[in-house]
Amino acid sequence: MKKFAFFFILSMLSFSGMAQEKKFIKGFSGGMMLHSGYQFGGDSHDWLPEADAVFNKQPFFAVDPFVGCDVAVGVALRLTVKADWLMAIRKTGINRPMGPRIYFGFIFAH
Repeated sequence: MKKFAFFFILSMLSFSGMAQEKKFIKGFSGGMMLHSGYQFGGDSHDWLPEADAVFNKQPFFAVDPFVGCDVAVGVALRLTVKADWLMAIRKTGINRPMGPRIYFGFIFAH
């Protein structure tokens, strides 16, 4: 229901003559490094080595296709909405950044 309402609002803006829209489909692929640090005890403000701490570094390759829409709200204001799905190729390991994301933003131009 949320997806339908979102696209309905953007289409109403574009069909009402208030705004020009620019739709785009793009993608990203590349390697990344995921860093994770966990401290299970001790004081985090004393700068002394802790016995109950873990630091993990995992490389992975990801593909990130995304679709978006740029809507001109005014002469110098544009509303940008983007949805993507981050997919890590290698699924082993903990805390893999995977799944959908939605971005809302404003761009000011002159």
